[in-house]
Amino acid sequence: MLGCVQVLRHVVKALEERNDCVRAAAAKCAMALSRTERSALRSSLLDTDIVEKLCGLLGDGSPEVQVGRLV
Repeated sequence: MLGCVQVLRHVVKALEERNDCVRAAAAKCAMALSRTERSALRSSLLDTDIVEKLCGLLGDGSPEVQVGRLV
């Protein structure tokens, strides 16, 4: 499960990138990871600060990020 935690750290970091496309892709990745059937991965999502970062995207000024978060 260590690999999943490392991946999640990268996703969280990508949610803070300056590039709109990177933030949008990270949001899509987080959504895909949250839908996994592996319960250990889903609980790892809660152990990171990914939820706070995703909520921060609610006020993102980029339309691409706004759509990426919803799709």
